[in-house]
Amino acid sequence: MRKASRRVLWAIVLLALALPAAWAQTAPLVGDAFINPGSASNFGGTVNVNVGGASGSQGLFLFDLTALPAGTTASNVSVATLRLFLNKVGAAGSVNVYAAATAWSESTVNGLPGPGPAVLIAGAVPVSVAGSYVVIPVTSQVQAWLSGAPNNGFLITASPSSTSVFFDSKENQSTSHPAVLEIDLASPSGAPGTPGTAGAAGATGATGPTGAIGPAGASGPQGAAGLAGAAGATGPIGPAGPSGAAGATGAAGFAGAQGPTGPIGTAGPAGAAGPSGPTGATGPVGPTGPAGATGVTGAAGLAGAAGAAGLINNGFTVAPAQSGDFTIPSTETRNQLFVTNALNNGAANSNNITLPLTTAVGAGFTIEINVVNWGADDGTFTVFTQTGDTIIDQGGPGFGPFTSLLFNYQAQLVTDGNHHWYILVFN
Repeated sequence: MRKASRRVLWAIVLLALALPAAWAQTAPLVGDAFINPGSASNFGGTVNVNVGGASGSQGLFLFDLTALPAGTTASNVSVATLRLFLNKVGAAGSVNVYAAATAWSESTVNGLPGPGPAVLIAGAVPVSVAGSYVVIPVTSQVQAWLSGAPNNGFLITASPSSTSVFFDSKENQSTSHPAVLEIDLASPSGAPGTPGTAGAAGATGATGPTGAIGPAGASGPQGAAGLAGAAGATGPIGPAGPSGAAGATGAAGFAGAQGPTGPIGTAGPAGAAGPSGPTGATGPVGPTGPAGATGVTGAAGLAGAAGAAGLINNGFTVAPAQSGDFTIPSTETRNQLFVTNALNNGAANSNNITLPLTTAVGAGFTIEINVVNWGADDGTFTVFTQTGDTIIDQGGPGFGPFTSLLFNYQAQLVTDGNHHWYILVFN
């Protein structure tokens, strides 16, 4: 009875060892957010993940599969389930669950344009009871991620669009039910373990009572015949008999005579040489190779210094006379501009003149500024540049760039179109 019990117990243990081990794993939630298509706002830190509603919100959830046991493959995944807590229902309906098409970050994702949906994992999942869990099977998608597909997480949309629901995010400290991705893993059977040490022998059972003596048995059958004895030794070899007489050798036959060699035949005449073949036609000229690419045009050199002072309206387009401070517009389209600064009442005065933006008017744009109608005292003006532009004085060593410069009577400046005004003439 004890031996039978042991056999049953060992059968149960061996059966348990033969079955693959299975256990559940939870992948860490590393990002949850929602986006409103067309909006640049980020909702990565909110307590709810909104789906649907007037803004057409779309939910996002991302889990870290690298936290699974080392060596986990798609074949180890038996079941994978996404579990979301439905905190509030604005309008009952259903949702679609997709794999997100592109990578995203909780702190920066927004609806311009947003990750977008890729593969549909589960469609028309009902969402209607607030304060309950929504359980969604996602086994095939988790297996795809473990097989090498990019893990961009899950994207959830409303279906129909009138659906409006709110799921808990990991930032929700009130109900505290963040999304969970539970993965049941099944591992293959391990190698058989080393046999255990044999158990100690059981105690000897008590001696049973002596049985009664049975009747005498019948006589046994006759025994088999004994084996044959070994063969005797071989006797000695007898003497050799006398050799017989040798037979007589037969006479050799006569060899046949060799016939005479025939005469060598006369050589035939050499054949005539064949005619030369015609010269082949000249092959066509190969096509001309493509022309090399044109080299990059060098940068334009700086404008040379102008001649002596005393320029007054050198053919420039004349702008209306100005009085007081003014700014030359950056929208000016005339290639050259003559600006007259008329002083009030002919008295000494100093006006502020702001140049246009160099990158707006372009390289080669020239401005000449003259003070006219001055009185007994000198007339002056201060030229200012737009933000980022400078004035380069080419008057000699030691002069550098300025953002404003004071002139008497007149000045002429030209731009390279790249934040520099060069002084050609000034008095």
